[in-house]
Amino acid sequence: MADAVFPLAIDDTSPLVLYSPFRDTFTGTPAITAGWNSFDTASGFADSPSGPGAPIGPTVVNGTSLHLTAADGAALQIDWHGTGITVFGTLVPSTGDVDVSYTVILDGTPTTNYISNLSSIPTVDTAANDVLVAFNSLPEGQHSLQLTLQNPDTNGIPGNSTVGPLLAFDRALVNASTGDTSANSVTASGSGTRTSSPTPTALARTAPVPDDQIAYRGQWDFTPDLLPGITASFHTSTNIGDRATLIFNGSAVGLTGLTTPASGAYNVTLDSEDPITLSARASFTASSPTLLYFRTGLDPSTMHVIEVVNAGPSDAGDGAVFEVWRGQDAEAGARRWGRDG
Repeated sequence: MADAVFPLAIDDTSPLVLYSPFRDTFTGTPAITAGWNSFDTASGFADSPSGPGAPIGPTVVNGTSLHLTAADGAALQIDWHGTGITVFGTLVPSTGDVDVSYTVILDGTPTTNYISNLSSIPTVDTAANDVLVAFNSLPEGQHSLQLTLQNPDTNGIPGNSTVGPLLAFDRALVNASTGDTSANSVTASGSGTRTSSPTPTALARTAPVPDDQIAYRGQWDFTPDLLPGITASFHTSTNIGDRATLIFNGSAVGLTGLTTPASGAYNVTLDSEDPITLSARASFTASSPTLLYFRTGLDPSTMHVIEVVNAGPSDAGDGAVFEVWRGQDAEAGARRWGRDG
């Protein structure tokens, strides 16, 4: 019987995307021949460094957020549990005679057996609609996808070039699975229980977590109207050690928030597992909440505990701001998934 599945968007701003050799210079001076750099299709590259005290509001992305690189061997990696993935982005060719390309590794094996659809004249402006790679109908389970740029000649390429050769990444859409083939509760602690009968074609249903079911400890602030045009508020922490805890029941859980120039590291602990450390530091402030953490394949018959902690600076220049989306209407800072039969 098929697992319940649901679509999950992983933006280029998400800390869950692994960039190498680095995700950004964070200096206000791009160097795409050395690694990856954040880019806004409306305003270009960031022109000021990120770190403690960096502004949040004035640096909001106005166009489409991308990550660009022209570095030979630069790579990105996305790990997920599910059955498929589509990576949106593009390969901007060289204006000369240099032959640039990218390689794809799925679950540790190089492959050319994938779907791609690039514009006839690819540019950074087509990256949001072009498809670098897509896999459908993969065996349900844990997967890892890596894209690597092959650019044999970086000589003469400006650090702030956008005309190619370069690789641009916008976002990935994954078909994630809950890992649950039985009826699945979708309630949080303290709520009534509702289950549904499993079916071979069941889809997972997301349920927003009410803000009052998340326990905030420390010196959190409530910040409304942080992003222009979005009716959502955030819980903001600038104090190392501040934590937010959720007790929930479900097959999967996700956490959304902001990546900003003032942000730093955060630790996420699920149940009794060792904490993992991620960083929300970015050159721009994301124009909408981005995925900070997700996990699937949880046991829906037991209660789970997820806790996120402001870990402060993890690298030189990191700030200590941590933004958790409070959310309104159909969205929330934390979500849980269950089967929809």
